[in-house]
Amino acid sequence: MSNKRKGTTWAAPNEPDAPIFIQWKGTNVCMDVRCPKCGDHGHIDGDFVYAVECRGCGTLWKLGQAVSMVEFPRDAWGGCDPWPFGGEEGT
Repeated sequence: MSNKRKGTTWAAPNEPDAPIFIQWKGTNVCMDVRCPKCGDHGHIDGDFVYAVECRGCGTLWKLGQAVSMVEFPRDAWGGCDPWPFGGEEGT
């Protein structure tokens, strides 16, 4: 799928190692962040968090759309109901 708007990353990139693609909608996020460069870390609660800047080393990091998936034993899952995808529904 190609980008719908020139210069944006809103459309799914061709990343075979990224099974999940987030379409940022500008909503709020709560996340713990660790800088891959210097190891400094912190917490962010905010709206429109498309990029973060490390206070430790000053590096600017653009947030990507790719999210990893980790297989998890069904009987060990204690969270909310998982969202189904694929199959006959085609979603």
